[in-house]
Amino acid sequence: DVGVYGMELKPADFKNTSANFTNVVFIIVDGKLEIAKRTVILTSASAEKVYDGTPLTDARVDVDLVAGETVTATATGSITEVGTADNTYSIVWNGTAKEGNYVLASETLGVLEVVNASYAISANGYSGLYDGSAHGIIVNAPSDATVTYTNANAFTEAGTYTVGYTVTRPNYETITGSAQVVITPRPVTIVVDSATKVLGTADPAFTGSVSAATPLVSSDDLGTITFYRTNAAQAVGTYADVLSARYSANPNYRVTVVPGDFEIKTSSIKDAKLEAAGGSWEYDGAAHSAQAEVL
Repeated sequence: DVGVYGMELKPADFKNTSANFTNVVFIIVDGKLEIAKRTVILTSASAEKVYDGTPLTDARVDVDLVAGETVTATATGSITEVGTADNTYSIVWNGTAKEGNYVLASETLGVLEVVNASYAISANGYSGLYDGSAHGIIVNAPSDATVTYTNANAFTEAGTYTVGYTVTRPNYETITGSAQVVITPRPVTIVVDSATKVLGTADPAFTGSVSAATPLVSSDDLGTITFYRTNAAQAVGTYADVLSARYSANPNYRVTVVPGDFEIKTSSIKDAKLEAAGGSWEYDGAAHSAQAEVL
């Protein structure tokens, strides 16, 4: 064991064997034997794993003792969340090695590291006709995740929009990506009614309507719809596709106008009769005329 030991030499331990000397007296100055403490280098283990919600530990410790001697040395470090921690240790001198024979020269603590786990999410874009409602992408992620977007992610007007997203989650990798919102102009058909008039009369008020099959989201989305004639002809006849519609342009709609026909008819009264009566007069210097009546 460690310590300083005398050699415990005595005169009786020596004998004069020289013929040249007689009556020799041995005077002893005792020497010393010293055993110094052994320096110990202690190293605890390092370990790494992907986060799984359970603690990461590694009990291994290397202590460079004299061969054959034993001690109980255990690494006690522990980490559960993503990050790093020193792998600390404890040592109990309950084996064959004696603590007094050793001195710790250096220690190297291992590092326990938990790294981010991976996981899957999905992102759904949107595609549909303009309907006046706000639409955005949908990111399907675990309940403990936080989703942020590069914009408001709420679009009403017709157009194509790209939305970027970032999904963060404690102890898991950050996921980024993008999806699109596509809002298509709504198709609308305005049907103009065909109309007629009698030759020589004023044009009537032209009419029409938005087809019930393609209704407006809001009745005033195209402003006030009016109807008009695209030609100025006044001769008797039928003029195809000359009745059209005016409306306020709206990028949220794709408008189709189905034009109407306009017919100018001759004057007539169904089943009418004309009776005319003349007369006979002696000249009297006054004006006279025949009379006619439509019955």
